[in-house]
Amino acid sequence: MSTSTNESNRDPNKSCIIAKGTLIKGNIKTTEDIRVDGEINGEIKTTGRVIIGVNGKIDGVIDSNSIVNSGFLKSGNIMAESFTLTSTGKIEGELKTKNLVVESGGTFNGMSSMEKK
Repeated sequence: MSTSTNESNRDPNKSCIIAKGTLIKGNIKTTEDIRVDGEINGEIKTTGRVIIGVNGKIDGVIDSNSIVNSGFLKSGNIMAESFTLTSTGKIEGELKTKNLVVESGGTFNGMSSMEKK
């Protein structure tokens, strides 16, 4: 993804929230931020951020400017300019990112390559 986003210009009222107890099977394409506290099975493509809450689960491809994972993420293809795995986050899959942060306690099972997307 080649689009850079100035996060200070983001409108928090335009974020998409997938609430706990919600299951989405399919693809999501947006220019806004997405917060996942429920479950998504499918592809997510956004020029914004993807924030996976502690109860959030994603099984699918993600192409995003930034990902913060505090939940569970399983994917054969994760692409982000920056990726943060918090202390409660778990990831299984292949990650391509320029900036990777893994907090103590975070679980990463898979491969990562530090390259431009």
